[in-house]
Amino acid sequence: MQTVRLRVSSIGCVAWGVLLLLIGCSPDRPPSVLIVTWDTVRADALESQGGTAPVPTFDRIAREGARFTEAISPCPITLPAHATIWTGRFPISHGIHNNGVSVLADEAETLAEILQKRGYWTSAVIGALPLASDYGLDQGFDVYDDEWSENEAPFPFEYHQRRATEVTDAALRALTMPAESGVPFLQWVHYYDPHFGYLPPPPFDETYRDDPYAGEIAYTDRELGRIIDQLESWQRLDDTIVIITSDHGEALGEHGEAYHGSLIYDATQRVPLAIRWPAGIPAGRILDGQVTLADLFPTVLDLLGLPAGSAVQGRSLAGWLAGGAPAITPFVYLEAAMLSALFNTTPARGMRSSSWKYVHHREAPEVYDLALDVGETVDLGRADSSRSEKLEETYRSLVASLRTPSTSAQDRPLSSSEQEALRRLGYLGGKSSRPLDWEPDRELDPRPYVADVGRQLMQEEMLAFLERGRLDLARWQLDRLPAGGGGAFLRALYHERVEESELAIAAYEEALRLGVEASPPFAGGSTWTRGARLLDIAEGLKRLGQRESASRAYRQASAELDRPELLVAAAEGLPEGEARPILEIAARYRRPAVSVALAEHWERHQDVVRAGELLREAEAKWPQDLEVVLARAGWEARHGEVETARGLLRRAAALPGGASRASALERQLR
Repeated sequence: MQTVRLRVSSIGCVAWGVLLLLIGCSPDRPPSVLIVTWDTVRADALESQGGTAPVPTFDRIAREGARFTEAISPCPITLPAHATIWTGRFPISHGIHNNGVSVLADEAETLAEILQKRGYWTSAVIGALPLASDYGLDQGFDVYDDEWSENEAPFPFEYHQRRATEVTDAALRALTMPAESGVPFLQWVHYYDPHFGYLPPPPFDETYRDDPYAGEIAYTDRELGRIIDQLESWQRLDDTIVIITSDHGEALGEHGEAYHGSLIYDATQRVPLAIRWPAGIPAGRILDGQVTLADLFPTVLDLLGLPAGSAVQGRSLAGWLAGGAPAITPFVYLEAAMLSALFNTTPARGMRSSSWKYVHHREAPEVYDLALDVGETVDLGRADSSRSEKLEETYRSLVASLRTPSTSAQDRPLSSSEQEALRRLGYLGGKSSRPLDWEPDRELDPRPYVADVGRQLMQEEMLAFLERGRLDLARWQLDRLPAGGGGAFLRALYHERVEESELAIAAYEEALRLGVEASPPFAGGSTWTRGARLLDIAEGLKRLGQRESASRAYRQASAELDRPELLVAAAEGLPEGEARPILEIAARYRRPAVSVALAEHWERHQDVVRAGELLREAEAKWPQDLEVVLARAGWEARHGEVETARGLLRRAAALPGGASRASALERQLR
């Protein structure tokens, strides 16, 4: 998918050409603007801010400009957060609360539209589907490059996307004309790589074997460095306002949240922010105090000497950047609506100051003293009721002020493929696509559902690592998995893959003993029932030669799945005295699958006559059952009755779904 618009502003084609020449020669041309958004980068992941990811490009921009230590995203979801950056308004005002189900309203004025009208060449290069042009953020861009192939999603539950290297290549192509001609430009570059699943490319995969999230960030910073270096080569870096930030952070287990989108604690709300512009920002400034992504819109316009307009809800940081008084945002409104879409919970919502975090619940709000409790681990909501009441009053006033002026986003019907992509990533549930009731009569707290989402996505990521042979990343993921049957099952798979048989057996048996869980009620790559996982455990124990344990697992799976034919597998390999009663129970079920399984069992045990009788009886009773007809055809062929087998295959080919399978068996008879 690619949207490329070559639009000329109202000055007209001839005037545009003249303007290019004049600006290219003028020493007083307006500064250009480069806005870079790293998806899913928490501030403390950066090595320079206490983390493990080296980011020399970000650090250079911060060192030669200014860095904010307390930049806050209003929403830990990609599309709403970016809509805030480009409109200067909070989600409760611009109306986008989740990925994929709403479009930014046409009447919402974006930063790109303002600069395009001022003669800027505007381009955007997008890393992944949540920011595709379909969702309205392309307003005001001459070039909106959202091209990627369907084969580039690295995990089955991920959006279509492209790597940082491809994003940088496309960004440089889009910049070449304005940069070399001297035209003022606005470029937005979006890198998606730090978003889960984490799969950094070489050499970052080896360097960060134990921390692939940091590896993705380090890789993205390297690719961004190519843009900065090229701007410097074009001699355009110093006349460009460079902004690097993230749409939201990433929870790495805090508050039980594995990733982001569910809750509004600082792990997902606090993001890096650095701004460089030598003409207006002294180098080396470190600015302490709360700011928010909504501030970027008025800040850029103020640096350019342009008015922001009355609809903007952020505040300009330009004076503070230049050495003036701090422009701290006293309270930042926060929301997270993913679980509302998945499980019809009440959206997570609240506010943050530099000192306090307030998470709104009608009966018992959460309150955290951020000065003393950076990790937000001690909830003071009940203990300090007076403070809770004051914060609730402030919160309600803040919400009321942000709801006006309000532009409602336009609901957008989803195609079936889009619905599947959103469900796979965990942004869209079957019951509700958007949160509609922010103050319901009866609240449904989202917190109990966080573990469900995290567990499934972490398990899917683990399975993807194993399928790709990335045993190093699978080992890393094991350390993050929650306790319980699901974790034991995945440990068993890992140990079996690396041929640690004793550990694998112990983990499979632990999973069987603890019990396993079904996947949560949303599609996250693949779904599984408890019975399906029990069957996986049974197969694993069977591969490892643990017949008694495998038999128990097969019997449990049979009951869970209502598949009595699995009792035949449960009897396989047991002593005759133990196997006979299990087979007798299976035989009581008059089902086609049981007859086929029993016939295969007796044939393996050299009782071919009994096997043939079972299949002939089954085929006579269920002549339209494809599995029975194919099983009998195979038996007849193996025992020399080729013409009988061919007749059965002709009949099988006429049954639904039988043509290709019958044809494959027919080829074996030739």
